[in-house]
Amino acid sequence: LRTLRNEYLQLQAVNHPDVLIGSNQLHNHNYPNDSNDSNNNNSNKSIQDKIDEFSSFVNKAYSTLKSPLTRSQYFLSLNNIDLINDKEKKKKNENISGNDSGIDIEKMKNLDSTILMEIYETCENIENCQNESDLKKLNSINNDKIKDSETKLSELYLDYNGNNSSNKQTLLRQIIKETIILKYWFNIKKTIKEWEPGKVVVMNH
Repeated sequence: LRTLRNEYLQLQAVNHPDVLIGSNQLHNHNYPNDSNDSNNNNSNKSIQDKIDEFSSFVNKAYSTLKSPLTRSQYFLSLNNIDLINDKEKKKKNENISGNDSGIDIEKMKNLDSTILMEIYETCENIENCQNESDLKKLNSINNDKIKDSETKLSELYLDYNGNNSSNKQTLLRQIIKETIILKYWFNIKKTIKEWEPGKVVVMNH
């Protein structure tokens, strides 16, 4: 994460609009311009728009990659698995890696009953919370669950990236499952943040 942040800061320092606009550095950057635009002000605006877009792109990329959840969701999207919108981009039973073993996301969402009960009980405890003190305890417990899930996910990705055998498909399934679990814990964290006395808690994924 430190390396990621350093690279992010370097990109922002070199490409920040406040640095580039009106400076000689602008000519050293390959920002497209509209050659058919006869109005110089419009041309400059077009260049500034491109710089703004790139800066926004860098911000979004950093925001995505610094979080284990969104980073995993992004990686899976590269494998045509969309866990952000809770759907699989490829047709059912179409294989990700080229063999016959497709991954059905809907089936992957059927978590172990023990985990599901833990999630339901957490939501019930949040709903029955009477004060901020109890809520802080629940938040602390949930933060530990997030850390545990993030650690498991990190270990799975290490195995996946260092594995060149047919076991990759199994590891990918485990990554999908753990990402789904992590998303539950993050949604519970959001629920805790938005808690109000007597407010009904709905388990969202």
